[in-house]
Amino acid sequence: MRLSEVKNSENKVTLNCQLLITEEKTQKNDNYLKLEFSDRTKLYINIFNSNKKYNEYRSLGLNKLLYVEIEIQFRGLNNQGFEEYNLYSIKKLEQPSLVDCVDIPALIDELRVICASIKDKNLRELIFAMCRYKNKELLNKLFECPVTEKSAYSFKGGTLAHIVRTCKLCDAIGGVYNSWNFNLNKINETVNIDLLKTITIFHDLGKAEKYYFENNQINKTFKGELLSDAELSIDLFRDIVKSSGIQMLDEQIVLIEHAIASSKGKTELGAILDPRTKEAEVFASIERIECTMGNYEYMRRISIGDEFQKLFNKQYYTTNYEDLEINEN
Repeated sequence: MRLSEVKNSENKVTLNCQLLITEEKTQKNDNYLKLEFSDRTKLYINIFNSNKKYNEYRSLGLNKLLYVEIEIQFRGLNNQGFEEYNLYSIKKLEQPSLVDCVDIPALIDELRVICASIKDKNLRELIFAMCRYKNKELLNKLFECPVTEKSAYSFKGGTLAHIVRTCKLCDAIGGVYNSWNFNLNKINETVNIDLLKTITIFHDLGKAEKYYFENNQINKTFKGELLSDAELSIDLFRDIVKSSGIQMLDEQIVLIEHAIASSKGKTELGAILDPRTKEAEVFASIERIECTMGNYEYMRRISIGDEFQKLFNKQYYTTNYEDLEINEN
């Protein structure tokens, strides 16, 4: 139930919403609390200092946005035509953390398994060269940094979580095409899953040089403000290749760089290049799917139980299909 629907019920209802409490003064200079409840709509209740719960509600915190559970009942319209409510209780709730969201040590272990699963010798050596990279702080930063500031994976370990889940998608989606055997004449286009995973591991390496946490707040570095994610990642990738001593064809290196540069899909969506190889195209699609699901998880974390949530200036519907119920009455 939403705040706007409370007046449609004759009974006391319980719901979750946000609450902002401010202390105001009447024309007679008496104090009262202005309670602004909100989900997609707003509901206001004034609590005067003669109310026995005045101090209790005030102690919840003034001028702070709170997440609460309330018990409330619509009483009707008063003589002046304003809605009146009985407010029975307010219980402050803890919102899910927007910073500590994943098990970082478990994700590091999972990434080790993924790296060890790479069968291509050169690609595996390239990934291990990253682990031996001269900049020892890089991996530690990569394991902690977010992917974005206020959307998918904007938490500690966000980039790590994104890399691990994207690698799993590479296995799942690549496996479909590599095992397909229904085409006639044996024309079956396959993808190199080891290459997809390598692209995944390197494509967001630049996040370690772009973002950092300070007092649980995400900040951008000087490089992060002026250079794109792909530019930062490719620069680090080239340095790792150069310092590794691995014998790879220039064309092989360029294919990885191209996929990193075009990982956003189309140039109008923020990529440096349009993808023009199989793996670059497939990876850009996987990246979009993965970030989309991450955005929905982010909206769930910041949600106060509303069906719609605003992100990137759009209203997204966030209720699961299976949670919808048919009203048989």
